[in-house]
Amino acid sequence: MNHAPPDQAFADHFSAAACAYASARPEYPSALFDWIASIAPARDRAWEAGCGSGQASRDLARRFA
Repeated sequence: MNHAPPDQAFADHFSAAACAYASARPEYPSALFDWIASIAPARDRAWEAGCGSGQASRDLARRFA
């Protein structure tokens, strides 16, 4: 039984499957992130709504400071 507070239990929901997901999930094409950066009004920050394993976050971080 999980005795973590409800918000922590939910935060860890993805943890058990994260490695399997990351190993099976194809990479996004670099051109996608180049395009996003090219149309962004500024590059001082970026927000990824569904960050899951952080795969896209890493590519966004390379283009936004």
